[in-house]
Amino acid sequence: FCTACGVHGLVTPANASEQPYLSDAERLVVLRTVIAEARGEAVVVAGVTASTRLIAAELARLAAAEGADMLMAMPPNAECIHPGMLR
Repeated sequence: FCTACGVHGLVTPANASEQPYLSDAERLVVLRTVIAEARGEAVVVAGVTASTRLIAAELARLAAAEGADMLMAMPPNAECIHPGMLR
């Protein structure tokens, strides 16, 4: 529907909608489905926001391997960021 209506990009999972309610495995299924349905007609942005930076990094690696064009990440919501972690 979205690509037929002329969208240029698809974002999934989004931070304010389904993302907090999906397991990591479910997120991967959703991402694979969106990439397959986009068929190169739209840029696919993978939401990789997670409770920790390690989980977000793993989700980013998986998204890249699956063919996501871009990533969207918010700061981890359950991990304290120490000054030494910033580069």
